[in-house]
Parts: sequence; structure tokens; C-alpha cells
Amino acid sequence: MINYIFFACILFLGLSILSCSTGKNNFYSKRKVEIIKIDSTRDFYVFTVGKVYDGMKVIAEKGDVSSCQPFKKFIIIDSIQEVSKLKSGSKYVLIGFNELTIGSIKIKNKGELAKIVRNCMSFTN
Repeated sequence: MINYIFFACILFLGLSILSCSTGKNNFYSKRKVEIIKIDSTRDFYVFTVGKVYDGMKVIAEKGDVSSCQPFKKFIIIDSIQEVSKLKSGSKYVLIGFNELTIGSIKIKNKGELAKIVRNCMSFTN
């Protein structure tokens, strides 16, 4: 009887671990946005993403992601952060909720925060 209970517990634990690991992969594989267009400024890469967030701009500092090139096809949604200041060169620039255009590239609209990714782990296929 004790052997049967022990075997049932081991079996239940194994099935639980298996279902959690498979479910986790499926959850994260759906939580990404496709990169439609990549622009470049002096300090940033600007990614225009599509589908759910049609036309949203996500930026990345060139120093943080220059080793990622060529960029993968998607950005993981959970890796996108909203910030109110950006690093330009060696100093930070407070942009808050103001509209931001760098060169001829509109980064964000008035009333929203800038969306940024910080490393190569933010990109996936």
C-alpha cells in the first residue's frame, strides 16, 4: 500500500512538472510582436512593430544591442519597458510624456512613455 502511494506521488509530480514546462513554452511563444521596419538614428535603433500594436515604436540604444545584428524577426512583449528618460550619448535626457522626434523619425506621441528594449535577449524568431 505504501509503495502504491509513493509511486502515485512520483507519477503526479512528474506529470505536473511536464505540464508546467510545456505550458510555459506555449505562453511565451505567443507573447511577441513582429518587427515590421528598422530605422536608425545616431544613438538608437527604432523598431516599428505590427499586428496587435500596429505602428508602435520600440527603441533600443545602439550600445546595448549592436552585437545582436542581424536582428531577429520578433520582440518579446515582456521585455519592452516604458521609460521617461533616454540615454543620449553619455547623458540622460528627460522626455516624460512629450512628443519625441529624432531626425525625421517620430519615436512616440504626446501623452505616452517611450518603449525601449535593453539587450539581445529581447529578440526572438
